[in-house]
Amino acid sequence: REDLGADLNYEQIRLTISGSTTFERYTIFGRAIAETSSNADNLPLNALFINGGLFELSGTVRNELLSPYFGLLEAAFYRRLGDITFLPIYTGFSLEAGNAWDNQDDIRTDNLRYAGSIFIGADTFMGPLYFAFGATDRGERTIYLNIGKTFLNN
Repeated sequence: REDLGADLNYEQIRLTISGSTTFERYTIFGRAIAETSSNADNLPLNALFINGGLFELSGTVRNELLSPYFGLLEAAFYRRLGDITFLPIYTGFSLEAGNAWDNQDDIRTDNLRYAGSIFIGADTFMGPLYFAFGATDRGERTIYLNIGKTFLNN
């Protein structure tokens, strides 16, 4: 806000809703993200939302998507396989639909991007460890090795 000393007036909203449930060795995780900006035509580069990577349109490179508008629906399913020494091991997959848009008029369901991943992971003392493969409906493919928190990057 200019009245607070900024060069431009704009507002941004990020809404994230997520939840999970576990039954014995099986866990289902779901998440929805909606990000929007006002005065998007004049946003400074550092005010754009940064998204992409594992579990945020898997198959894209982490932080590849830079835009004033972003939306994502995600479902992930994983199973605890057992323990190797003291580490619980998990395997699973995710399905994702969303996109990053430059203009508000472009936000439509007919231009959604679809993505998914398969992964194996462990719960380590440094946080989750994931080795994953992700792909999008546009032919993008990425291999990930993540250590630390991944579901919520912000």
